[in-house]
Parts: sequence; C-alpha cells; structure tokens
Amino acid sequence: MVYKNVAFGYWQTRASVPLLPPRLMRDGRRVASLAAGAALMMGQLSVSLFLTYYLQTVLDWSALASGLGFLPISLVTTATATQVGTRLLPRLGPRVMMTAGLSISACGLLQLALLTPDSGYAANVLPALVTFSVGNGASFLAIMTGATADVPAQDAGIASASVNSAQQMGGSIGSAVFNTVAASAATAFHGSARTATLHGFTTAVRYPLAALLLAAAVTAALARKRGRPAAPKPDRPTEGGAIDASNAIYGK
Repeated sequence: MVYKNVAFGYWQTRASVPLLPPRLMRDGRRVASLAAGAALMMGQLSVSLFLTYYLQTVLDWSALASGLGFLPISLVTTATATQVGTRLLPRLGPRVMMTAGLSISACGLLQLALLTPDSGYAANVLPALVTFSVGNGASFLAIMTGATADVPAQDAGIASASVNSAQQMGGSIGSAVFNTVAASAATAFHGSARTATLHGFTTAVRYPLAALLLAAAVTAALARKRGRPAAPKPDRPTEGGAIDASNAIYGK
C-alpha cells in the first residue's frame, strides 16, 4: 500500500491535470491545515469508538443512554465553532487557532487515556469530552480557512476537497490503528474482561493523542503567516486570480 501511494504521488507530479496540483502544497499553511484535518478526524473517530464500547461494556449503559452520552460532543463543538471560532479567527489567524485547538483536543484525549474501571461519566468522561470538543470547535474553521487561503480561483474547489480527503484518510487510518491496538492490548492484558477492555482502549487512545500533538507542532512550524484584524472584503476573485475571502483573516 505504501509503495502504491508513493507511485501514485509520483505519477501525479507528472500528470498534465493532477488531482491535487503540487503548486498548492508549496504553501506551509495549506500543508499544516491538511495535517491538522487528518489528525483531528483521527481523534474524532477514535473517541467515537472508545466511547461506544466504554459506555456499554465498562459502564454497562444501554444503547439509548450511550447515544445520549455523545450529545456533549456535538453541542460543545458547534457552540465553540460558531461562537468562539468565528470571533477569534480574524484576530489570531489560522496558525494560532489550529495549534491551540489541536493542543486542547489532545488534552481531552489525555483525560480519556487516564480512565480507570472506577471512573464515572459525569466526573471523568464528560470533562474529557468537553475539553476535546472545545479543541475541535476551535480548529475546524481555522483548518478550512488555512487550506483555502490565497488559492487561485480555478483551484478553490480542489483546495476545499483536499481538506475532506485528508479528513477521510485520517479517519480511516485512525480507526484501523485504534481497533488493532485496542484489540492487541486487551488480549495481552491479564484481568477481567471489563478491565482488559478498558486497558485496550486507554492504550489505543494514545496514538491519536500523539497524532494531535504532532499535528500541533507541524502547524506551529509551517503555518507561520499570522493574521491581524482587518475589514472584510467581498468574496470575489482579485485581479491576480486569488480569492478575497481570506483577506479578512490574514489582514491583506
């Protein structure tokens, strides 16, 4: 699979009309945004798997109660993205928002990695989900903004689609790694089925945690162009063919 991906990448650099033009990847903000999107979705799907099994297997919740246990993720993520992200992004810029958001999400996963058989939902799981969701909400808008900033008009759709592709790839890899590590760790653990299951999950969640921290470091290093407050401009192509939607973010 690795060789196929390398071969595909090489072929794309030689194609007359590549799916992802190499010129789009020369911007550090865009590379950082794609890495952040992949890591964030890796964490998101890992938490979904973790929470589903933890609530039903360890806490012995019903399927309905477990579903309701997911609500804080959607509520907090939406509230943070719409009420906090939209206000801070024009002032701080994508680099700061992504780095901070990914770091906060990693703190939420760290809390999940420290769960024990005696941990409860309200005291231990809920704070972790709230922390994780705040980081996600702070990152989502910044990721899309960083990935599409200063993109020529003809490449706007490609840049936007690349974010979705990065997220899908991160989620797929994250799910596969999480399930494999969780199953292996649970099998090797000597103890009750309940304790072994929890051990497998808390071991596996360290991998998306590491991915989030790595993505935060990549973002801090590559997405160096920082925004400052500026008056919004119409969303229309400029004379140079770039989209003005990002000008309010980057202060041009």
